[in-house]
Amino acid sequence: MDINKNDYFLNDEIPEDERRDTAFQTVNAIRESVTLAKNSSLPITYEFAFSIIYDLDKELYESIINLLVSKNENEIVKYYKEIAEALSSEDNILDPIDLIQKELNELEDILKTKKEIIHI
Repeated sequence: MDINKNDYFLNDEIPEDERRDTAFQTVNAIRESVTLAKNSSLPITYEFAFSIIYDLDKELYESIINLLVSKNENEIVKYYKEIAEALSSEDNILDPIDLIQKELNELEDILKTKKEIIHI
């Protein structure tokens, strides 16, 4: 039986909010444990806690980061990421930034055309 050690954070059967809460609690536990072990009155940074998780297990780090970052993405970011993924192929992977730039270029052309019409 092949058991993925990070199944919990990747398991779609567990509600995403619950997995995200546990991921945040895990980062906090590492942060508090290291702070306590150092006998420091100032807690270590979250960045340092993430670097410890990364050093211990890169796959666990990726699972936690993906859960925590996905919550902070707004709808527009999610939209462009989904469009880029849908339009990408194995040979041609699209970057969401390229789609945004293409749309901005089209809007600039429209504005330029409109300004030319107004000035005629």
